[in-house]
Formats: sequence, C-alpha cells, structure tokens
Amino acid sequence: MTVAFGGDDGPTPEPDYGLPKLATEEAAEEDAAARLLRLRSLVMVKRLYFAVLLATETVDADVAPDPPGKPKLAAVTDPETLADAVDAYVKRCARVVDAEAQCARLDAMLSGMDETAGAWDACFVDASSASSATSAREAIARRVAECKASLTRHAVALLKSLPYGSVEETERAIEEARGRLREDFDGDGGAAEKIVAKTAEKTGRLVKSTRGLVKEGVSKFRERPLSAAKGAAEYTKGVWVRLNGGMDGASSGYADPILRDLPSPSFDPEARPNNVLKLTLEVQDRDRALADASKEREKVMAQGRDSLSRVRLARAIKESDEKVSLLRRVFAVRTLQAEMERIIGSLEEEAALAPSLDAPDRSDEVELLVAEFGVMDAELRKLVSAVDRGAPDLIDDDALTELATDIPDLKSRLGIADEGLTSLSPEIVGERVVRATEESVGKAKEGAEFMSRGVRMLFNDVGTSFRFFGRAVTGSTLRPREVQTIRRTTLDIFTFVPFVIILIIPLTPVGHVLIFSFIQRYFPALFPSQFSQRRQELMKKYEDLQLQLKEAEKSKEMREEDEALQRAVSAVESLMVGGGSEAELAAALAGPGGEGDKKEKERNLFGLKGLRRMGSEDEENIEELKSRAAIASRSLTEDEGDEGAAATESR
Repeated sequence: MTVAFGGDDGPTPEPDYGLPKLATEEAAEEDAAARLLRLRSLVMVKRLYFAVLLATETVDADVAPDPPGKPKLAAVTDPETLADAVDAYVKRCARVVDAEAQCARLDAMLSGMDETAGAWDACFVDASSASSATSAREAIARRVAECKASLTRHAVALLKSLPYGSVEETERAIEEARGRLREDFDGDGGAAEKIVAKTAEKTGRLVKSTRGLVKEGVSKFRERPLSAAKGAAEYTKGVWVRLNGGMDGASSGYADPILRDLPSPSFDPEARPNNVLKLTLEVQDRDRALADASKEREKVMAQGRDSLSRVRLARAIKESDEKVSLLRRVFAVRTLQAEMERIIGSLEEEAALAPSLDAPDRSDEVELLVAEFGVMDAELRKLVSAVDRGAPDLIDDDALTELATDIPDLKSRLGIADEGLTSLSPEIVGERVVRATEESVGKAKEGAEFMSRGVRMLFNDVGTSFRFFGRAVTGSTLRPREVQTIRRTTLDIFTFVPFVIILIIPLTPVGHVLIFSFIQRYFPALFPSQFSQRRQELMKKYEDLQLQLKEAEKSKEMREEDEALQRAVSAVESLMVGGGSEAELAAALAGPGGEGDKKEKERNLFGLKGLRRMGSEDEENIEELKSRAAIASRSLTEDEGDEGAAATESR
C-alpha cells in the first residue's frame, strides 16, 4: 500500500488486483457461506456418484447358482454339506440386506441434496445455461431411480434362490443349523476332523493357484523377457506415481462408462490458482510497504538520541508505530487469504474428482476437512472485509494469531507443499536472500564470539588457579570458593581436550549439534563450564557493566572539564571593566574544542578589546591581570566563593 503525502492530487489510490471486495460484514458472511456450500455440495455429489457405482457393481454381479434342490437346512444331515449350505445362505442373505441398504442410501443422498438450499446451483454452475442445475438434478434422479429398480430386482432374485420366504426366516434357520454343527463338533470328533480337513483342502487349493500364477509369470518372462521386463517397469512406475499422489495416467474426469452419462460438477482448475497469483502479487507489495514503513520508523527512532528528544518526537513515533501496525495487519490478512485460497483449491479439486471403485470412498474424511475449513474461512472473511473496507484497525491480533496457527496445520494435513520463493518477485527474493545472509553472518559472529569468550575465560581461570596454587605453596590456606575454583578449572582443562577434538572432527553442523546436545544432557560434567550458557551470560553481563563504567567515567571527566571551563569564562567576565562586547566574547569562546585547545581559548579570552583597553599604556599591568585571572580561575575550581573576591581585587 503506497500512500503519498502532500501535493494537489491527494493520496495515491491503491492498485486493483482484480479480486472482489467485501464491503460489509454481511457480505463477508454470505461469501463464506457460499464457499462452504460449494464444497459441501461437491462432497455430497461425489458420495452419491460413488453409491451409483457401487449399486451398478452389485447388480452386475451374478447371482450364485441355486444349491442342489434348494434344501432346507433342517433336512441336511451331513455336517460337511450343512456347513457349505450355511456359508452359501449367509452370503446370500448379506447380499440381500446390502442391496436394500443401498436403495435406502441412494434415497437419503438424493433427499439430502434436495433439502440443502442452493446445493444444486452451487455444484452445477453454468453461465451459458440457466437451467443447468435443474437438468443435472433430473438426470441424477433418473439414474438413482434406475439403480434402485435394479437393486430391487437383484434382491428379489437372491431371495428366490433361497428355500425360505424372507431373510428373517433364513437367518433363523441358519442359527439352528449352526447350533447343530456346534453339537456335532463337540460330540463327534470325526465331524470336527472333516471340517478341519476341508479347511486344509481349501487352503491347499489357494496355495496351488498362487503357485500356478507364479509359474505362469516365470514362463512368460522366459518366453518374452523384454516385454515382461517392460511390463514390470510400467507396473513399478505406476506404483511409484500412485505413492506420490499421481493419477497414473488415468483421467481425472468422469471417464467411467457408468458415470459418463451423468452431469459433471462445474470446476475451473484455473480459477483458484489465478486468485492465488493475484494475492501473491498483493502480498509482495504489502511486504515491501511494510519493510519501507519499518525503515521509516527506525529513522524516526534514531533521531531520538536521549529521553528529551524522544519526548519531543512522541507524536512522530506514535504515527510511525500506528502505520507499521496497520500495514502489518493488512500483510498478515492477505497472506492468510492466499493460503486459504490454496486450501479451498485443494479441497475443491479433491471433491470434484470423479469417484472410482478402485479407491476407497474418502467422502467422510473430506467432509470433516471441509467443516474445519468452514470455521476458519468464516473468521478470516471477516478480517478480509475489514481490510477491504479500509478499517484494518478493527482487526483483532488474537484472531490473527489463532488463524496463523490453524491454517498451516490444515494445509500440512492436506499435503499442500510450501511454494517458498518461487512465486515471489526478484526484488523480494533478493531482499530475503540478503536477510538470510545477514542472519547467517550474525549467527556465525555470535558463534565465534561464544568460542572466543569461552577460551578467554578458560585462560583467565587457569591464571587465577595458578595464583591460588602459588598461595597454597607459600603456606597460605585457601578459602572454600578458591578451592572450588581450582577443582573446576582442572576438570575444565581435562574436558576441553575432547571438546576441541569433537569440534575438529569433520562432521555436519547437525552432527555437532546432536553430539553436544547429548553430552550436555546426559554428561553435563564433561562439558567445559566456560562454554555453558550460564557462565557465558554472566561474562556478557560483566563486560557490559565494565563498558558502562568506562563510559560513565569518561562522561564524568568531560562534564568536569566543561564545568571548569565555564567557571574560567565567568571569572574572565567578572574581570572585564569596560570590557569587550558579547560578540567579541563569543568569538573568543568559539573555536576548536578539546583539551589541546584550552590555552588557545585562554589567549582568545585575554585578547579581548576591553582587556587591551584597560591600561593599554602599561603592558606590565595587562600581564599581571592575565596572571591574576588565571589564578582566580584555578581557585574557582576548588572553591566557588572565591569568584567575588577575585573580581573585587581585579577591579
């Protein structure tokens, strides 16, 4: 945001990035609701189409041939035959129940779309046809009715293959047969052996079939090794593509023959990326404006060298702070808005993707993600509306912080990779590279200072320990803290050797960090105390105090020198009788500063016209006045009350 102050044209208008503006909070709420409705409608249509695929597959499956004579289970006496009949009847009952459940599910899904206001319009948007949503609803309703009729016929055929009139009657007969099988299994060991033998036989047939497939593959590889190798390579490539989320060459549209006649939800794959690009351009401009405002604020702060000047600049500082705060809020909102556009683009693409029986239905998972997105998007759209209305001061920092935490988490769970610097302009890329370089150099300097400070502390500790040792040799008894210093320094010397060896070993920075972290956590005594954070902080505080003490002493000396010079000037003024004018006195005082120019100032002071006029006929009296003024100046430094006496005597 660039704002020009001054001139006749007023503030420079902000550039238009081509994004719709949310002029009111009501518009923001409506926009968030429309975006959420769009995603929910896509998820419902995808779930409905998956149910159509599943119904078609169920109907296409052949009904198992009738058991021999369709005997009732009560009439079967052989345990082996009874077990086979029970398995067959259980599977048929499950298929009948599943067909009925699919019919109810199709009805519920279609009713859910009808009951959700605006769902069809949100999902099937066609600017060229006003009746696209109505025609899509009619086509889908016809297909649902066909699927329900097919499922009903399929269920009736399955029921006819059973010797009972209903599923409930069949289930009761199955329970009775299972009870008889349990009794035979417990009372007759032969029946149990037959069942186990039959199970083993089935397992053997499965193993033989698997072995036959392997032999067939090996024979094909021997006959045509090149084609077999090519097929294996293509299969491996397809697995790798699927592992990385690719489509494996399959079309992402509704190319399935079952869904080909159904209307596809409207989806523009370029719309969301275009919005992201526009927001990225705006984010770049906001980032540049924020950086410029921060620099201006630093310049204003640099003008306040002391407390008084900062008080004088309080208004300018406040205005610069407010400007930086507003730009920061706008930059944060636009950045989060760009991230949310990427999230809604990913969700919309996944929801609009054609379902397939080769992959499990993830509509429930997508629906949960959409609900989470809706909560965050509703909050963010209010902040976007505040920015669009030109009222970023209404933005709550707590809301920004919460969104800045939740949005990256949702983005990570969706598998959206960070674009990094690829979408930024060369200027922004250059600035960030410079910042990263400065941060790296700063960290390197900090590390070098840390090491040099530690080595310096180690040498100081060694010198101190030698002094303590010398006192003990000469007969003095050491204090407990001095004994502790010697022991600590001795241990530091022994641990410093492996410390240096680890530093010299050519490891990666991560390797050094891991090793030192491990030593510091589990073997803290093996870490030289001079390189611990606690002693380093104490040393830094000590150095800062020393620097402050030197500056205070220097300031005191300069203040005393200024006071002495002022007293000398006052003494000279008191000695002037009919002396020079104020302009001459100022000219005499003006001149190069510093200790080396004090004599020059004294010569200027005593060279005033007034002093030259006093007794110009007698040079000796002038010299005497000069000497007596110098004596008075020195006496004023020691005793403030001598000024009046010196002035009286000079007169």
